[in-house]
Amino acid sequence: MKTIPLLMGNVTLAIFAATLAGCSPSPETAAESTLRQKIESESTSGIILLGFKKTDGQKMEFAGIQGYKLDYEAEIQFKTAGVWVSHSKLISERLDFVFAPGQRVNTTAFGALSRSMNGAMNVNAGDKVKFVGSMAGEKKESGWHFEASESRTTSAPVAGTLSPPTTKSEYVAAQEREHCIDNLLFINTGKVIWASKTKQFNGTPTWADLLPFVIRGTNTQPLTQPLVCPSGGIYTIGSLDEKPQCSIPGHSL
Repeated sequence: MKTIPLLMGNVTLAIFAATLAGCSPSPETAAESTLRQKIESESTSGIILLGFKKTDGQKMEFAGIQGYKLDYEAEIQFKTAGVWVSHSKLISERLDFVFAPGQRVNTTAFGALSRSMNGAMNVNAGDKVKFVGSMAGEKKESGWHFEASESRTTSAPVAGTLSPPTTKSEYVAAQEREHCIDNLLFINTGKVIWASKTKQFNGTPTWADLLPFVIRGTNTQPLTQPLVCPSGGIYTIGSLDEKPQCSIPGHSL
């Protein structure tokens, strides 16, 4: 009769072990979680992982250590407009997710050189990018652990993959929005300079106040007239604690 409790204990232990095994994340799930955390951390939650799919995998074992190489394809989306620094060619081809919301890279020759070195590109809210890569993982007692630094792109994302306009009118609208956002950045910078020069940190400047301090692009000459939204929107300068606004939806920092 003593064998029955022992048998029941063995059955219970087997069921418990099977349950734990069933709850252990698969290599694909663990790799996706690692990539998601990397994206959210580097972009300060400005970029989200929309999709992740394993395209191939290979189990490895060396000196009793289980490993796994996982190839994947994924898609990300930007919550707001800003600058995405996708990689640094001077260091490696690793895909990075450094994101600066509300910023824009200029279109000068220097800006083009900078973009070629670090992959910096202007993106807008809702833009998406697809990419592929691979990650290496190790099986530990707590489950699979992947290193995000092992992720490498096999096709670098380019500006053309960021939801490109499909018609002439959409292209013009996209260009005008880009121009307008640049104007808002110039206005915002002008407000900071104005406050610093005049010591009016609690005031709300007018266009007459800002004209001497708004520097547009490489033109170091002060403005002689207010900036104008190319789509006909109306600008609201606002106080120092507020971002300048355009009346057209989508034209915002």
